Amino acid sequence: MEYFFIMLITLVYYIIGFFVVWRISKRTKKKWVVGLLIFIVAVLPIWDWLLGIIVYYPASCLIVPKVAVYETAETDGIYYEGIHDYIYELERQTNDQPLPERIRIGSLYDDFGKGYQYAESRVVEKHDSMDHGTLISPVYYRCTPLPKDVKKPAFQPTSCIPIDHPVSRFIVKVSEIHFGVTTVETKKIIDRKTNKLIAEYNEVVRSSSRIGFPFFFWFYRPSGSLDYIYCPAEQHINGVSVHFHDFEYTVLRPRNR
Repeated sequence: MEYFFIMLITLVYYIIGFFVVWRISKRTKKKWVVGLLIFIVAVLPIWDWLLGIIVYYPASCLIVPKVAVYETAETDGIYYEGIHDYIYELERQTNDQPLPERIRIGSLYDDFGKGYQYAESRVVEKHDSMDHGTLISPVYYRCTPLPKDVKKPAFQPTSCIPIDHPVSRFIVKVSEIHFGVTTVETKKIIDRKTNKLIAEYNEVVRSSSRIGFPFFFWFYRPSGSLDYIYCPAEQHINGVSVHFHDFEYTVLRPRNR
């Protein structure tokens, strides 16, 4: 259904657009004006797709991707910026459940499955129950794991509290730059004590609708998940497959594990 809706809107748009160009071409002798109008009408529905393709092929995919580990280290916990930077609250499970046990910071709970004792983050966004985000003044949070419920072994309880400053020696800093449907992502792991870069992972990601048509993708996002193409697709460090999202676990190993 969405396929026919998008195609109908696109067809109507091009009919009206080129009719307008035809009318204007009858009123002006300036060919460059007509050419510019044709270009605008043709490109407007797919500008983000074209920009994404230009950035992804070949410039970014040849220049940006980089995976490098200069040092590895052991740590009790990791501090994050630019990722895990939003807060939300779970529903109360019991009447006396304290607020820190209901607070979630991104998906920091994943760190505890790897063996870390705590995880910290600079939070800049608050999500409501409908997952709508609102920007807030930056607040530092630290989360620690709580014992699991034997009835819910897949769920990792945590306690998350605001703090004055992070204590982890290592920071994982993530940034993104968007070019239409293409995003350039960088992840840098830095020793905060020496300010030394110990590892970095740069990748380019291009998204597309599963409908397969790029028209008005910047205005209307079809329901369902998107398809993603990654460059580099996969890397191996010491024979272990690593990806952008879990790169820090390869570089920063949990202490005493």
